[in-house]
Amino acid sequence: MNNYPKHVYIRLIKYANLALGLAAVVFLGSILIAYPYSEYFQLPAQITAHILIMVLAGVIKVAFVARMVAQKGINESCVV
Repeated sequence: MNNYPKHVYIRLIKYANLALGLAAVVFLGSILIAYPYSEYFQLPAQITAHILIMVLAGVIKVAFVARMVAQKGINESCVV
């Protein structure tokens, strides 16, 4: 049983959803820069895009786990 009120988990799920959305958009942009449109970008931009792909994969995983924790917390706080 958790000790946190429901509004804490609701706030967490909002931030996790926001992080997932932003990370997914930037991730897709990085993939586009790194692979199909690489000839239109200079080498530093391509290197940054490749690094961002690895970093954002971790951000997406952490945000997804935070979302699962929030969902579990919301469900547990509803049980009487």
